[in-house]
Amino acid sequence: MQVNADGGYLGSNAKVFPILAIEEPEAHLHPAMQYQFLKFLKKNKIDKKVRQIFVTSHSTHITSSVALDEIICLHNEGGTTSIGYPGKVFPTDENSKKYVQRFLDATKSDMLFAQKIILVEGLAEQLLLSVFAEYEGVSLEENHIAVINVGGRYFNHFLHLFDTEKANTLNKRIVCLTDQDPERKKKSSNTNFKKCYPFEYDANTEEYEYKRNILLYQPGTHPNIAFFSQDKVEGKTLEYDLIIVNPSLEILVTDSMKNQDEIKSLMRLYTDGKPQTDYESILRKSDENKRIIEGINQNTSWNEKQKCRGLIASRYLNSVGKGENALELAYILDENLQNKGTDKYKKFIVPDYIKEAIAWLCK
Repeated sequence: MQVNADGGYLGSNAKVFPILAIEEPEAHLHPAMQYQFLKFLKKNKIDKKVRQIFVTSHSTHITSSVALDEIICLHNEGGTTSIGYPGKVFPTDENSKKYVQRFLDATKSDMLFAQKIILVEGLAEQLLLSVFAEYEGVSLEENHIAVINVGGRYFNHFLHLFDTEKANTLNKRIVCLTDQDPERKKKSSNTNFKKCYPFEYDANTEEYEYKRNILLYQPGTHPNIAFFSQDKVEGKTLEYDLIIVNPSLEILVTDSMKNQDEIKSLMRLYTDGKPQTDYESILRKSDENKRIIEGINQNTSWNEKQKCRGLIASRYLNSVGKGENALELAYILDENLQNKGTDKYKKFIVPDYIKEAIAWLCK
């Protein structure tokens, strides 16, 4: 059409400033055809049959198929429209830009369209956050909040897109949920840091060096980005923290878990207020359980309740398979929520750091 444009019909500038504008092709094309359509447009541009193409879209299939440099984002907040240029926000070394470009598939491109975003490290958080929010009376979907699993501690690459203290970025509220992940290594060796339990942290500073995950942006230190994590004293991972705040909730023990009977027995001891020594007699013999018992007993700063919670949480953490367990848990917790107001409902407590993150995002 542009190649053969009639200047008399389209105007004298038709040949000089041609524009091909296409509005929301996803309204007429299924995902596979959207890819084909983009391929067709790119070929025509390469063949010089078209000069400028503008496509307006809400399709993640389209945004995942074009380069960051080709995307312009319009964002409306309180009646004010801001414009972001994702391809222009990265440092000159290009590493983060290349990482994000590879990462943005049709699912993760949601971050370009959502009003607010929760970035998480793994599959468990991705699957469970929506139901956690429901327990807090918040719908992530109704608040246009996307949960994006970045597959590890790679937040820094994506935060370039949303750092509103710099030019060309996308003006959205961003929460990053990260684990404390305490670690230690022997001072006398050249070995790497290895994961440790919270009750082991700083327990033997003469022999071990310790470290935990550092939050990049504490809440209140950045206008639109905040990191949230578990409590520094008792926190480790999401699965561990679920038991710290729900130490006797047996519905958290799913069918896919190992050691189900043992963990439920430990939970009943907590319900009955039994002493820590009773817990130790239930644990099966293993090197890891021996380490747990020794670590608990060597800790002089925790009270007995904390030690009992830590023991149950450690056994729970070592018995779960993240993906399958999270799927089961999401279903169980959703079903439990539907029973609220009946005798079947079991009280479930959402970990504090997740409560705080949801509240910060929705304020």
